[in-house]
Amino acid sequence: MIKFLVFSDLHYDEVADGDKRIEDILMSARKRELDFIVSLGDLCNPVSANQKVLEKFNSLGVPFYNVIGNHETDDCKLSEILDFFSIRSPYYSVVCNE
Repeated sequence: MIKFLVFSDLHYDEVADGDKRIEDILMSARKRELDFIVSLGDLCNPVSANQKVLEKFNSLGVPFYNVIGNHETDDCKLSEILDFFSIRSPYYSVVCNE
């Protein structure tokens, strides 16, 4: 069985309670033995000041996959977005629990 957590539209730097939203997701993730986490887009603006958002998710020790949302592309070039999320392509696939 594969166990994963999916969320979308966190809009970290566009809402007043971005840190609380992240902590709620992390708390939920810690209660489960997850295989991975997926953000379905609009996580945060892909700028260096928001690297802390990725660090929080990576601190769980569970693979974290991100879909590029429309808000990520508002003010950044695709190459900047790919660098921020450490991915090589705007689309990708993963294999879990083979």
